[in-house]
Amino acid sequence: MIALGDAFLKTGDKQSARNAFFKASKLDFDPAMKEEGLFNYAKLSSELEFHQVALEAAKEYLDTYPNNKRMEEAQTLYAETLLGTSNYRAAVDILEKLKDRGPEADAAYQKVTYYRGLEFYNERAFENAISLFMRSEKFPIDPRLTALATYWKAEAMYEVRKYGEAVQNFSRFLRMPGARNTDVYSYANYALAYAAFRNNSFNTSANYFERFLSTGGESIEPNVRNDAIARLGDSYFSMRNYGRAMQYYDRLINSKASSQDYALFQRGIIQGLQGNNDAKLATLRSVIEQFPNSNYADDVAFEIPYTYFTTGDYDTAIEGLQQMIEKYPRSSYAPRALMTIGLVQYNKDDTEAAMATFRRVVEEHATTDEARQALRSIENIYLDRGDASGYINYATSTNIGDLSTAEQDNLAFQAAQTLFARGEYQAAVEAINAYFDKFPKPIQEKHARYIRGVSLYKTGHPKEAL
Repeated sequence: MIALGDAFLKTGDKQSARNAFFKASKLDFDPAMKEEGLFNYAKLSSELEFHQVALEAAKEYLDTYPNNKRMEEAQTLYAETLLGTSNYRAAVDILEKLKDRGPEADAAYQKVTYYRGLEFYNERAFENAISLFMRSEKFPIDPRLTALATYWKAEAMYEVRKYGEAVQNFSRFLRMPGARNTDVYSYANYALAYAAFRNNSFNTSANYFERFLSTGGESIEPNVRNDAIARLGDSYFSMRNYGRAMQYYDRLINSKASSQDYALFQRGIIQGLQGNNDAKLATLRSVIEQFPNSNYADDVAFEIPYTYFTTGDYDTAIEGLQQMIEKYPRSSYAPRALMTIGLVQYNKDDTEAAMATFRRVVEEHATTDEARQALRSIENIYLDRGDASGYINYATSTNIGDLSTAEQDNLAFQAAQTLFARGEYQAAVEAINAYFDKFPKPIQEKHARYIRGVSLYKTGHPKEAL
């Protein structure tokens, strides 16, 4: 039967050969023929894509002949068959248990680790995916597969925000011999550019976005092309090359791309940075006029009144900022708008209104940077009044004002020092007394006693001053 199977193989009739080997595997009177038949039956079943039958036959061979000289070959066959059934996890486990893998086993290992890595990637288990792609890279038998492992490793690194490493691996992929034979080769310039952009390497991102656009030509999908153009504009904007940035934003505007509202907004920002605030305001207003439902409507609603703030037209600024907050209360610009209003009120010496505005920032937007800025402004108002206790009580009642004893000591002393520096000696005496009452062993004891002594002398109490 073995001879018959071999004869069928020589004529290319694998199906008949498989049948002959199956019959040989059932001949109990000849153990050697039985073993040979079972192995060849499993192998041909795999080649002819009878995967489940091949798995069962290979498993039977491994269980029946565990110490056979063909053990590695049989295990490799089993793993490759698992590859055909997409059971990459089991295939990886089997091949990694082999102590001394040969070339065929290594080739299978390169494949199964790559495909297992893709499974992890699609499951968004990116760190696991990176590990599997790295294992696949260690066996660069198939150049195309090696290149793909490097590419998807770079994509996984991007997803976990390892942007610098992603740039390095995308760049490496583009230089690999097998890269040009992959479907992702033309897209790699775009992917590299995005990773560089996220890594704040704007010169590199601009270079590769331009390369992507020039090499991709008309084959690039319109949405992807427009996105690359927008990011090119952003790259040059971040490098303060406003002229080049404007060229790319204008391309989006002139082609009426879906992102032209963003491009118009960016054009307005550039006009302001170039000192042309009138043009900036006109451009920003055109965003709302042309695209009333734009995703950048709140950006515009903030930027217009903020422009008035920067030019000193505070009344117009406050009116516009208040309208913006009412219309877009959940916008990320809302805390910044409130802070701007509070600063205008504070600079106009309307400290009560400023205090209320700053408190609103702390209470409504506690997790933002503006909330911490507002808390510092509230601190300044309290200390200007010499009311350190009032500030300490307020700050410790919030979620962001966790003051240590040393910080509280310093604030209480600062309040008294401010009053003393302004010549408000009676108030300074009261503040120092409150300081000693709250902190029996104050950090600034000597300086505080000096301030109290001078203040008592200035208020006509020379004996107490001594």
